[in-house]
Amino acid sequence: MARIKRGVRCMSIITDSAENTAAPRGFFVRLKVWPSGVIGHIAGWPAKVLVSSVAIVFALTVTAAVTVAILAVRMNNVQSVETSSLAAMDSAKNRIPLVLSYDFNTIDTEFRKRAENLTGTFKNDFAELGTAVIIPAAHKDSITTEAAVAEAAVVKADENEVTVLMFLNQTTKSASMPGPRLDGSRVRVTMIESGDQWLISDITPV
Repeated sequence: MARIKRGVRCMSIITDSAENTAAPRGFFVRLKVWPSGVIGHIAGWPAKVLVSSVAIVFALTVTAAVTVAILAVRMNNVQSVETSSLAAMDSAKNRIPLVLSYDFNTIDTEFRKRAENLTGTFKNDFAELGTAVIIPAAHKDSITTEAAVAEAAVVKADENEVTVLMFLNQTTKSASMPGPRLDGSRVRVTMIESGDQWLISDITPV
């Protein structure tokens, strides 16, 4: 007579030789009986497979989280650089005409104010150039010059320093010239963030 033992993971059928000559007395016929669904399949997996699977899922989860964090940081950096670029270029467009324009009638007082648009060693170098060359020449030839930005574009940028290429038109009047002279020029302007503003740290003709 067959006797059935049921357990959580399997069902055993115990047979005796009188009723089932195909199997020796006491022979166990083990039939796996798993619950249906995903949990049922998982219940049948060996312990090593389960541990490996959990480790793989955990690793993938951590990798995904790290990737998302890196992308978020990069996106913030990109947005920060874009914000810096726009702010620096706007500041350069406003400050360059102020620095490069002057009138011999007011240059003695105005030139010092122009230096407030500069920063770093360039500020000192520009002041020395003004005292030694620009101011004396302006008085000697009654020079008036006005600079205007025609075009501007950012060529290099990070969060605290931006380089802007600028195309300028400069109109100059002088006692030594019969009429106004229009000159075009290109300059590379380096802008540095100083507090809550962007100041000029270098002007290089190109």
